[in-house]
Amino acid sequence: MPLREIKALLEASSSSLDLVKSLRLQRRLLEEKRRQVGLAIQAIEEVEAELKTAARTAPNFSALKKIIEIMERQTNMEWTKKYYSDEAQVKIAEKAKTFTPEMQAQVTQQWNELVRDIETAIRNNEDPAGVNTRSLGERWAGIVRGFTGGNPEIQKGLNKLYADQANWPSNFQKPFSDEVYGYMKKVMAAHGISCN
Repeated sequence: MPLREIKALLEASSSSLDLVKSLRLQRRLLEEKRRQVGLAIQAIEEVEAELKTAARTAPNFSALKKIIEIMERQTNMEWTKKYYSDEAQVKIAEKAKTFTPEMQAQVTQQWNELVRDIETAIRNNEDPAGVNTRSLGERWAGIVRGFTGGNPEIQKGLNKLYADQANWPSNFQKPFSDEVYGYMKKVMAAHGISCN
């Protein structure tokens, strides 16, 4: 939290409870950042140790890949934080601690399969309100709920994020096309499916 924001909070705070809550949230966010940096340092140390013990002149590329993935994970999604409240960021950070690479691979596979099925439905001109599309909406909502955990603050941030696609970084690769997103909004509305 920048110093000017702390100052404004202190001046506007009607009770020390507001300040305690804000400081607790900031502490949790910093702890998560420290954990991420710790993972990057650990990966670097592993490569250094391997190079020393194996007396290698060329690094193990799988270990270097791991370092790059950890570092990219930290920076690639940093821009999304502005859409989430402090409370939502803390919840996301806590969830990230238990989210393994295997879980990430599974979710990525689920999204990819779902997006392929949606693209097929679009190509086949399936009515978003049709019987066959209900399962697409339920799968979509299930994956989103897996991310939000049903937390309304996280859902609110996610909604803000997707409402502001025009301002996403140009180098960010969307997980699905605008056509897929627009179609699924119609499916969800037609079947009364909510991600909450």
